[in-house]
Amino acid sequence: MDNKEIIESLYQKILDVRRKIYVGIENTFRLLCEEHLNKSAVARVLAHLKPDISMLVELLDSIKEYTNKVSAEVGYQEMLKQLPPVRAIIFTILRALAKSARSLKYDLKQNAINLGYVADKLLRKYSFGDFVYSDDSIRVELYREVSSLLERVKMLDVHVERELYRMGYATIR
Repeated sequence: MDNKEIIESLYQKILDVRRKIYVGIENTFRLLCEEHLNKSAVARVLAHLKPDISMLVELLDSIKEYTNKVSAEVGYQEMLKQLPPVRAIIFTILRALAKSARSLKYDLKQNAINLGYVADKLLRKYSFGDFVYSDDSIRVELYREVSSLLERVKMLDVHVERELYRMGYATIR
């Protein structure tokens, strides 16, 4: 694959994974708002959300490797000159994601681990059949973790917007 295809592929993958994470977050919040907490439905959502977070972390690593390779071989400025304007903006977005990868990767991994702990608590029962953890305690812990995840994913947008502005690409609101 040439650079243009790699740029578009990485960008499309990051968009797809972020979309899946946002859907998982939205589904979790929807389930938390229901009067009776459907623990098995929440467990299913978390079972899909955890690998999506891991995929996001892997993609951030891939993007960082690719941008480091470009920097070593061609240089960022030269790469931007070689690309059509739309791909130059996408490359700048990838570069911003690569810069933010180190600071957000740990937090995203921790969110995945914590969501796994919550998922384990969801269906844990005493030997006589009652749930160990109450719906309210699960709601509080799950709300805290999913809110934290949402904040981390939104931080990617902040890093991207800051880098686009720094590179001279103003965003239109």
